[in-house]
Amino acid sequence: MQKLKYMFIHLISIAAFFTLCIITPSLVAYFFLLLLLVRIVIFLIPSNGERIRFRTESKRALLVIDLQEGLCGQRGSYSNKEPFLKAVNDTIEKARADGDMVIYVRQVFSSLDNIFGCLAMGGRLSGWDHGSDFVAGLNIISDNQFIKHQQDAFSCKALSRLLAESEINTLTIVGLDASSCVYKTAISSLRRGYIVNLNSKALLSKSKSVMNKMLDTFRQKGMYVY
Repeated sequence: MQKLKYMFIHLISIAAFFTLCIITPSLVAYFFLLLLLVRIVIFLIPSNGERIRFRTESKRALLVIDLQEGLCGQRGSYSNKEPFLKAVNDTIEKARADGDMVIYVRQVFSSLDNIFGCLAMGGRLSGWDHGSDFVAGLNIISDNQFIKHQQDAFSCKALSRLLAESEINTLTIVGLDASSCVYKTAISSLRRGYIVNLNSKALLSKSKSVMNKMLDTFRQKGMYVY
């Protein structure tokens, strides 16, 4: 039922947007389309940031990306979710045992950005919907929880500050989607000088072929995949 709701919102939002573009004067329509294009670009592009200082001592953090009801919960659009969630929780437990920092990041569209959220994802990650909540069953062991508005987790300045203040230099990333938010966050991590590790069992994508392609891409970019 929830999946049908998101699909309905998605279709209605797209239809309403293009109807608005058709019935408004050309310049206004072009302006709306330009705004949408700019928002898409901002949403997709990995960020750049100040490089971290070199440290001989390894200080590690685990980033848990987008484990949310609207994505991998009962109302989510991904299959094979149970083994994935177990692998994520196992990775969290290992990080706890090793004394690593554990950080949770989720995607939320809010205020006027809800319009883009409905156009892009049918409102499943809008702030007014429970789909933006952390997925049931996720092992949450810390208050290090952040909200991002783009695919790249480093678009959240508070996350960048926490990592810098904690002198973290090594990141392990788990979550979804391997081809979008995880990938953009991993690329931004490399640009800042972090060592990046990825647990292949604790990553999720739409298909096995996409996952295999992304794992190869991660390795080619200099990340460690295990």
